[in-house]
Amino acid sequence: MVVLVALLPRKPGVSKEDFHRHWRERHGPLVVETLGKHLLGYEQFHRLPDAMGSGDEWDGVAIQRFESEDAFTAFLNDPAYAEKVAADEQQFIDVGRIVWFVAQPPERLV
Repeated sequence: MVVLVALLPRKPGVSKEDFHRHWRERHGPLVVETLGKHLLGYEQFHRLPDAMGSGDEWDGVAIQRFESEDAFTAFLNDPAYAEKVAADEQQFIDVGRIVWFVAQPPERLV
């Protein structure tokens, strides 16, 4: 298993409320409906409105789990990704500022 970790900044001009609403109500279901066959899991971590932390540049963290790196590549290469999911990301995410990486599964310490 591999895990995609993505730090998501909202697009300039998009309010925090609109960002979270779109991600939760439109984008998340779109990802699951169109590309769910590639996923083992998908979680959204929405930043609290008055959350502590460094800076205000990240509005959320997306975690997606895949069976393998090949499954992740298949997710990205699926025509539905470009046609639907990536197109929708342009509506509310500052795509050029996304920070992401693919990692090993989490190591449970507690």
